This record gives sequence, C-alpha cells and structure tokens, in this order.
Amino acid sequence: MFLRIAAKAMTHRRKRLGVAAIALIVGSTVTTAMLSVYYDAGRKMTRELRAYGANIMISPSEGASLDENAVERLASRSWPAEIIGTAPFLYIVAQGRQMRRGTTVPTSAVPGTSFVPELPSTQTIVVTGTWVDQARKLSPWWQVRGNWIESRDVTSDCLIGGHLASRLGVEQADRLELSYGVPQSLDTAGAHLTDSSDSGLVQRQRTFTVAGILDTGGPEDDQVLVSLKAAQELAGLPGQLSAIAISASGGQDRVEGLASLINLSLAGARADLVRQIAQSEGRVLGRLRLTMLLLALLILTAAALSVGTTLTALVMDRRKEIGTMKAIGAESSDLLRLFLVELAGIGLGGGIVGFILGIVLAQPIGRSLFSAPVSPRLVVFLMILMISLAVALLSAVLPIRRIRDVEPALILKGD
Repeated sequence: MFLRIAAKAMTHRRKRLGVAAIALIVGSTVTTAMLSVYYDAGRKMTRELRAYGANIMISPSEGASLDENAVERLASRSWPAEIIGTAPFLYIVAQGRQMRRGTTVPTSAVPGTSFVPELPSTQTIVVTGTWVDQARKLSPWWQVRGNWIESRDVTSDCLIGGHLASRLGVEQADRLELSYGVPQSLDTAGAHLTDSSDSGLVQRQRTFTVAGILDTGGPEDDQVLVSLKAAQELAGLPGQLSAIAISASGGQDRVEGLASLINLSLAGARADLVRQIAQSEGRVLGRLRLTMLLLALLILTAAALSVGTTLTALVMDRRKEIGTMKAIGAESSDLLRLFLVELAGIGLGGGIVGFILGIVLAQPIGRSLFSAPVSPRLVVFLMILMISLAVALLSAVLPIRRIRDVEPALILKGD
C-alpha cells in the first residue's frame, strides 16, 4: 500500500517531479563526465607526458660505469610507479672519419714519383650505444631519414646526428670508421685490435654503415648512435653502462618513491629525478583535476538549488493532500517517509540516466585531451548514485520542514 501511494503521488505530480529529475540528470551527467576524465587523467595524462622523455636517470655512484645486469633487476621487480620504458646507454669518445667509396689517382702524376692518396681527416666524436628500440620509446619525437637500427644485435649499422652528418659530409649508406684507443697495427676479425706496449691500451676500429640521419633537436644531433653491443665491443667494456634512462608513470609521489627504492636496491647506482619533467607532470595533472572537481561541484550546487526550489513548490501544491492525510491519522513521520521514498526514486533514476549520458559526454573530452576514449568505471557509477541520492535528499531539508508545519485544521477550513 505504501509503495502504491508513493507511485501514485509521483505519477500525479510528474511534471513537477520531472523538473527536479532533469536538474539531477544534468548534474549527474556533468559530474559523471568530470569524474570519469578525472580517474582516467592520471593514467592517460602521465602516458601522454611520457612523450617528453625519461623522468629518472640512473648513473654510477661509485666507479665509472654500471653493470648491465641492473637493467634486468629493474624489470624483474614490482615498483610503486609503472615503468613504461628503460633504455641503457654507454657513452664513449672515439675518433671517426668517413670512408671514401673510391680514390682516384690523378693522371698528371709525375713519372717516377709515388702518389699516396690523401685520407679524410679524423674528428673526435661522441659515440652513444643504446637499445635503439627503447630509446625511441622514451623519446618518440626522434626522427630519422633512412632506416632505424631495428635489432639490438646489429653491430654493423649506425645512426648519425644531422649536425654531425653535415659537418662530415656523410649521407645515408656511407661508411664511417670509428677508432677507440691508441692506434697501432691491425689485428683480428671484424675489429682491428692491437696492444700498445707503451700505454697498455688497445685500439679498436670498426667500420659502420650509416643506416639513417638522426634528427632529435638535442645533443644526439652531434653524436653517432650504435647498438649497445657494438659500443661495448668498440670500447672493450662488455656488460658496462654509463647510464640508464627510465620513463615511469604514476604521479610525482610515486616516481619519487621509485627513485628512492632504486637507490636502496641497486648497489653502486644513483637514481636522480629529472625535476623539470616530474614537477611539470604533477602541476599539469593537479590543475586539470582541480578544474574538473570545481566544475563538478559548481554543477552539483546548481542542481541542488534547482531541486530544492522545485520540491518546495511541490510541497506547497500538496498542502491539501498532506493536511487531509494528517486528518485521517497519518503521522508526520509517515508523510516524511513517503516524501523521502519519492525523492530517493528521483535521485536513483537521475543518477542512472546521468551516468549513461555522462559516459557519452566524456568520450569527446577524452579524445580531445588524450586521443583515447574514456572507460566507464564501477567506482564512478557508485559515486554518482550516492551523489545524486544525497543531492535529492539534502535538497528536501526545507520542504520537509514545511510538511511538519502543515496543520490539518487550517487546511480543511480552507485557510
């Protein structure tokens, strides 16, 4: 009987209740969209900002190099922040020169004299060995004219920075000879290796084919990039690294926690945050979330005022009905319960419809911000139901007081 009366009351005043329901739906729709983007913002925004490069750099705290096994230890553990990519680097300084494709002896050479073709001059070059696939993942803005080094086991190809290529006159498919150490005489297979009795050093020479011209807008434009394996063989430093670059997501606090744990976990290594990137991520994400929460709060406040005004007018319209029910024995608590059931129905219905519409509204927002759709979340659905129900019930505080003030005698007398 109680539910039947409540249903009849809702259908009888459907126009008034419809206005309140529309206000709740609008509030729930905008709030759903903002909360959905809010929860996706952390994950998707940090992934978008990962395009700005590594936010943690690991360097040796003792000695001149790191053990390459540190990369495997990083991958084998669970950390407070998600590691998107890890790129090891080995930096060496070598002597480099372009290998000419052919040398022509002048026909005007004087008979009886010997002619020695002039070799191209060597230049000091910074050689960077890395996993090129991971370096590209950490720095997606890198561009190459030609071909990338696709495999980590390739030791015959290199990428040369655009500035350095212009300075040396090197083009794609040219050959570049790199020398590391003290030059002596030639020796064994693939690389020219000899001992120097004076210095105790070994010269290592390798000839690389230029696979592509690299354009990064950074220091790599003046370097030669080879695979990590090739750099280690050229320098005679197997299993050694100069640094490890890490791209991690999870917010500034988690990234800082990751750096601290790496310092504790990896002996002989020091993890430093790239502060500009880490702090920028935190500021951008914080401002975005604050904007969304303030907008949702503003819309909910407007919805609450609209619902409260509508419900007050509804109570005034139902004064005769309320007075009659009190006259035939209904208690104020019964009328209050009836009124709250009606509001709960409006709140839950408005929350469900608003959630569906809010997910639809969130899609263009997600695509414009992150170039990806926003996923529905159960936690957002439950929050919207609770918020919509709370707004409906809290908006009825003033109308409920009016219900208690209704006097049956005055209503029945027509006053």
